[in-house]
Amino acid sequence: MFLKAVCKIEVDVAVSGQDAIIMCQQRKTAGIDCYRLIVMDINMPGLDGVETTAEIRKIMDNYVKERQQKHYKIVAHTALPEDQFGNYKKKGFDGFLQKNDNDNLKKFIE
Repeated sequence: MFLKAVCKIEVDVAVSGQDAIIMCQQRKTAGIDCYRLIVMDINMPGLDGVETTAEIRKIMDNYVKERQQKHYKIVAHTALPEDQFGNYKKKGFDGFLQKNDNDNLKKFIE
């Protein structure tokens, strides 16, 4: 994985939308900060990335504010070009990242 290998960032990987939601809920239950960056695949088994993002926002938005956590972004990650994906902000994302665009990925982690 690019983030781990090149950027030396610790990562957790969810294999489905439901797994991602559970992982966020577990952090909240344990009193741990929310993930600083969630790179959300749009096409996943079960819930898609848009649905998963909406659920994570329900769980984490107030929690992040209560903890006064500064960094918390969910970035849409898809093979589609941005103009085909549509307005990522209206879909609940903080940014858009087309797959295999590692140069733009770096801007989200700086």
